[in-house]
Amino acid sequence: MRLTMAQAVIGFLKNQYTERDGAEQPLFAGCFGIFGHGCIAGIGQALQQNRDFRYYQIRNEQAMVHAAAGYAKMKNRMQTFACVSLNVARHQQHRYAVDSRAGGAGDHIRGAGAN
Repeated sequence: MRLTMAQAVIGFLKNQYTERDGAEQPLFAGCFGIFGHGCIAGIGQALQQNRDFRYYQIRNEQAMVHAAAGYAKMKNRMQTFACVSLNVARHQQHRYAVDSRAGGAGDHIRGAGAN
């Protein structure tokens, strides 16, 4: 099967899971992003093709990361949001990942490429 880079990224994110005490859930609840000012080409189409992976438009990069971190804390570090943005004006790509791993005994992350 041929996939674009964006389709592969969304598929990878959807395939990440956390497990604690025998209960398994997706690591990423969805995606925060800023589209309309040059976000990574194709990611919008990949998100549209994967409607079960929710997308929420955010207007500020810092607020996006704070919301993802707050969500991870609320979910006891078992789930978070992926964040994506690209600021063309500065020609600088920003990608934020919030580490939602609790790090305690019994916590495991499962999925392709998970360590």
